[in-house]
Amino acid sequence: MIALYTPKAKLVLCFLSLCFLSDLAYSQSVEGLDVELYYISDANDATDVLGGELPEGSRTYRLFLNLCEGCKLSTLYGSPSHPFFITSTENFFNSSFGQTFGHNITNASLAFGIIPLDSYLTVGGAGKQQVGYMKGEDETGSLFEGADLLQNDDSEMGIPIKESDGMVFFEGDTEPEFFSEGGTVPLSSAFGTSASDVSSYYSTDLTVQTSGVEGFGSENRVLIGQITTLGELEFEINVSVINPDGVTEKFVARDTLLGPNEQVSAFLKYPPNCGCTDPDYVEYDPAAGCDDGSCSELIVFGCLNEEACNFDPTANFDVPELCCFVDSCQGLDISILCPTLGYGETLAENFRLYPNPTSGNFFIDGFHMDAYVRRRFVMIDSFGRVMLDKELSPWSGRYEVPVDQLTTGVYSIRFLFEKEWVTERVVIVK
Repeated sequence: MIALYTPKAKLVLCFLSLCFLSDLAYSQSVEGLDVELYYISDANDATDVLGGELPEGSRTYRLFLNLCEGCKLSTLYGSPSHPFFITSTENFFNSSFGQTFGHNITNASLAFGIIPLDSYLTVGGAGKQQVGYMKGEDETGSLFEGADLLQNDDSEMGIPIKESDGMVFFEGDTEPEFFSEGGTVPLSSAFGTSASDVSSYYSTDLTVQTSGVEGFGSENRVLIGQITTLGELEFEINVSVINPDGVTEKFVARDTLLGPNEQVSAFLKYPPNCGCTDPDYVEYDPAAGCDDGSCSELIVFGCLNEEACNFDPTANFDVPELCCFVDSCQGLDISILCPTLGYGETLAENFRLYPNPTSGNFFIDGFHMDAYVRRRFVMIDSFGRVMLDKELSPWSGRYEVPVDQLTTGVYSIRFLFEKEWVTERVVIVK
């Protein structure tokens, strides 16, 4: 899902597999993106000038990439076909003592003024010894409890960071190994201590590579960035993910000029493109990152071949594999798919036509009516030609109908009982 975590807005997208549809180019390894409203600065925070000037009302957002169970985030990257960019309508906030990457922020810095609101990129780390959590999943308290700054408790941002700071100390070998950070456009030009009056970062050759990081908390959410700004965010990011089978997959925000092993993901662009996100509807758009209420026509699977015995005019999604023909039902049970053919139906009281369908002669049981009642049997093919017309004499038992001269097809069987005609159908398969 792509979700902006505030009490006022939540945008959700779930990808579900859909029977009979062609394979989609949208993978399940990347399951969503959460944009958490981490903090809103107040007038008290604006008094701190040692860490940098932070305008009142600035918003700090945290970006969490949601991965499948067992998946690991290995790389953030940009390329000529798929640039990596983060922009805002106002400048980013960068502390005088901040860092380009979250995993380089020291404990001392986190305890100093408004430095914890610094803008940075990361792969999991919110500090040298901390991993990033959603505030609602962090039950370890806060480094900022009782501090002079960062005490705003505006309900719009949910849990105040003075109660839950969304950071937990690394345990064991959970700290990621960064072995590549590069690109001709330095990240420090937008994030870090050297940045000044910057509102965007754009790169076509960015590489931030790690050994692979799983998310922390109850869900596999990996922190990939923190941005503080007065403005509105927009971004497109591209990532490499190591799936549970150990295979590295690439996911990009744009659906054009896909390179080797690249797949588009609806979750890597913000604000997301909205559309119908329910795969049960005709309007379903797997590239949509949020639902806009456009789902209107429910998908009805069926056979739309008018020559099939189970042609369904109410269907709006054709499934040729469901079409059943008299001479070829594709291994399916014709008696279930085409019940109107009259398989084993009782023609009238005390009468029965069987077997149906048949590859040989079929039988009519029940001729034990009054000897003076007239009975007649007529067999007609699909072109309306009379193939057999026979007066039936009183007989207690069954009448065998020969089909050796007939071809595969559906035939109408008409019986005259006294003055009333009864019509049924029989299927002959040669």
